[in-house]
Amino acid sequence: MDFDFKHIGFLRTAKRWWLAALAALAFVTAEAQSFSNDDTVTVYNATATYYADKFVGRKTSSGEIFTQDKYTAAHHTIKFGTLVLVTNPKNGKEVIVKVNDRCPRRGIIDLTRKGIGAIGIKGSGKVTIRILPSSYQYAWEHQDEIRELESGRLVLTTEAETSLSSDNKKEVTDKQQKSPPTPIETVSQERQSKTAKRTETAEKKESATRYDILLATGIARSQAERQTNKLPMHLRESVQKRPDQMSGKLKLILSLGVSEKKAKAIQRTLKQSFPNSQLIANE
Repeated sequence: MDFDFKHIGFLRTAKRWWLAALAALAFVTAEAQSFSNDDTVTVYNATATYYADKFVGRKTSSGEIFTQDKYTAAHHTIKFGTLVLVTNPKNGKEVIVKVNDRCPRRGIIDLTRKGIGAIGIKGSGKVTIRILPSSYQYAWEHQDEIRELESGRLVLTTEAETSLSSDNKKEVTDKQQKSPPTPIETVSQERQSKTAKRTETAEKKESATRYDILLATGIARSQAERQTNKLPMHLRESVQKRPDQMSGKLKLILSLGVSEKKAKAIQRTLKQSFPNSQLIANE
């Protein structure tokens, strides 16, 4: 039997090209899965889950002690200390988490109960994640304050943007002071001043009274424990069990000491578990 050496040479060349193509595909795939602290545009799809309570008090892969009451997360590849914006596409709610642990599964981001609760997911759900630069450290630390209560979205302004906005307002004010106001502008300014005073007075009255939420009354101590466990983790420490003089049992009070507006907002989030809750003045 005669061998065609030209044919064998062709097969060897084709094999080399095939191996080169596989290597290139592997490189492109690896690049597509890489994350960077400088990446502020690309959005990645992932599945959000949350830690079991058995991990509380244990060390994470970064050496930090795990707690359910912080905005932290575990991911397969994102490096420790990276800030990540996690968005629930179903309701638009957002949360910023800091990666401090490793998750063995790809395509998963493990959140704390506080983190997953902020975006309205129970169990697990599809999310999008975006790497944020380190300038959003302030936003991560103060996101409970900058979150819009109704929508759950974050007002993501860095300190530099806030400073620039203040400078622009000052520039506009300086321009307005240079030219004398017209009679119409004077009347308008007076009306605005009166409106501002009324608003300020209303805010002072509101700020003078602080509110708690009465969750339940006339319940046994065993019931009080079960009711407390219905609350999000970060609110359970604020629960007080006081004697109910009418029934001789207990009343369950979420001691907040916040404004009426904020108390109502929290009450709405607890409506499913505590449909008969009431606002009461803080004692």
